[in-house]
Amino acid sequence: MCILREHLHRILLLARIAEYPSNSMLVSGIDTLTDIYAMMQNESHCYLFTAKLVISFLPCHISFGKRVLEVLRNFDNDELSFALILMLEACVNLKSQMRRDQPYLFRHVRPDLNVKKIITDSEENYANEFDIIIQNYNMSDSDSDSSSDSNSDSDSEDALHINAEMFNEWYQELAPPRERQLERLTNELNIRLCEACLYPYNGQECDCWLDELGESYFSK
Repeated sequence: MCILREHLHRILLLARIAEYPSNSMLVSGIDTLTDIYAMMQNESHCYLFTAKLVISFLPCHISFGKRVLEVLRNFDNDELSFALILMLEACVNLKSQMRRDQPYLFRHVRPDLNVKKIITDSEENYANEFDIIIQNYNMSDSDSDSSSDSNSDSDSEDALHINAEMFNEWYQELAPPRERQLERLTNELNIRLCEACLYPYNGQECDCWLDELGESYFSK
């Protein structure tokens, strides 16, 4: 899942080569996001942070096409533009994979509206837009840091193991089995979900195939 970090590193390098200001949203923003990845101490944090970035770049079905058009409109450096579009394509693939593996994940991961500024307001001065995200991960990592300072490596391993168990219990509560969720939606709330994209629709045929057509067009 941290493959998104590699795309961000390449974009950051190309932005510096293109002489974007160091205090710009593009450079400072991506630099901050890669620093947050560096803070990750377990796979669960990496998975959830990647999901947050993916849903922030692509919050809805038509976001991919919009982001690509914004890249082409806002960036005149071909290599940098291509790297940004490749990153967006990776987000599309990650989003599809996460929906397949954890179909209810994006109902509990909220987008950060500042993330899209990396593309839409790339030259604006970075104003610590990601401070809240940093604080959240600093708080989650401080528990494991304090346990490592206590006595031994075995203590920190036990703490990470407990954190992983707590995460699994928390996630299972948020994302019960697919069958139970579908049963509640259809029987209690009278909501139907598209079997392909798992989004609700109003009784008519879901139009998610239009998004797939758009994504395949831009990936050519």
